[in-house]
Amino acid sequence: MIQKITYNTEFYRDLFEYYREPYNNYDSFVEKYKQFFNNDIKQLQQFMDLRANILCAVADLGLNLYGLNFDKLSPELFILKAAFHKEPKYTLKHNQDIYNSSRINLSISHVQCKGYGFPWRIYDIMASGGLLISSYSKLLAEKTSGIVEIPMFKSPNDVHELCKYALENPSYCEDIIAKSNAFIEKYGRWKSNLETIENNTKIKLINNDNQESKLIILESQPPEQRHIINRKTIKRVKTFIYSISMALLQMPVLYSLFKNKKKLRSKIQRYWD
Repeated sequence: MIQKITYNTEFYRDLFEYYREPYNNYDSFVEKYKQFFNNDIKQLQQFMDLRANILCAVADLGLNLYGLNFDKLSPELFILKAAFHKEPKYTLKHNQDIYNSSRINLSISHVQCKGYGFPWRIYDIMASGGLLISSYSKLLAEKTSGIVEIPMFKSPNDVHELCKYALENPSYCEDIIAKSNAFIEKYGRWKSNLETIENNTKIKLINNDNQESKLIILESQPPEQRHIINRKTIKRVKTFIYSISMALLQMPVLYSLFKNKKKLRSKIQRYWD
């Protein structure tokens, strides 16, 4: 596989044509070169994936990385390892704090987006106080057309220039952030989602007459609380059963009835430990 693409100037040229226009050239590039990779599209996509290159391109501008496995990157990407914060970030508040405290929030799409789709985090970032700079997405450009022009990049050089300009021009960032927030308020909240469902299903979901609701909302315990209760119940039952068993083992007559005494004693001992 490597031999087929090494010193292959045509592959090299076509790959950079894909980088320049991912939406227009993804399908033709994959179709042309998939046989080089024995039709293993995932291996081909590894050559098309610029995510690490993009991060390296902005490392000198104050990059901070969160998540998993950045510390397991190859030694050649040591600059990304140095920018990695190991503290786990996984909750809604974690994401909100990062997005709102960052001047720029990068969103780098996977190759499988084909220059068209975009990840869910895009809307989260657009609702925050940080500027979104995204890899090119035709769908995102279409959805935000006429409301906000999201800065998008297609190459590592593009992303460096965009980020540098944004850092040097706060008013530019503030304008896009304000328009992004407005877009989310209009099209990214659950009310707009419900309206879309209403239009497609012809089922009324939103009550606009401000009348008092006749629905009764019953408070229920969250799943984690139910699990705690279940575990406590199981522990009580086990404690009762093992306590009885321990007591019976002390009685010579009943002790002789247990066929596997060592196993029972071992099980009880492990439980109490």
